[in-house]
Amino acid sequence: MSAGVELVVYFDGAARSNPRGEASYGVWCELSDGTFAWGEGERLGVRTNNEAEFEALLAALAQCEEALRAFPSIARIRLRGDSELVVDAMLRRKRVHAEHLRPLLDEAHRRASALGRSVGFKHVPRARNRVADTLANRALDLRRRVTEADL
Repeated sequence: MSAGVELVVYFDGAARSNPRGEASYGVWCELSDGTFAWGEGERLGVRTNNEAEFEALLAALAQCEEALRAFPSIARIRLRGDSELVVDAMLRRKRVHAEHLRPLLDEAHRRASALGRSVGFKHVPRARNRVADTLANRALDLRRRVTEADL
């Protein structure tokens, strides 16, 4: 692996029957040099869509921690999500007013800081987040944890 490799991580939460329904997340990770890519999706139980989006971010950050153990030469981490609320909250552009979401946001800030790398967040359109979205929906459809093998 060459120096300066980035880990790019796409995350998405899904909830059916919002405001509260069966929810899941999907996370897709890839190294910028193309040497490795993997993904997962998991059911969360009953959540709001915003809760699912924040839990997707937490799952993405957990994947970042695992990736850094496997590939310690990763220089930068780029997280991409289609939830403006989550991305803007992580960039401190917007406050999260919902009390039940604040602990999730606080945990996400703590985990992102603990990565010890340059960590960036960017909002992407849903069309650019298709693999994470597919993993989240497959987890709901199959009613179990899924991986890239289930795509």
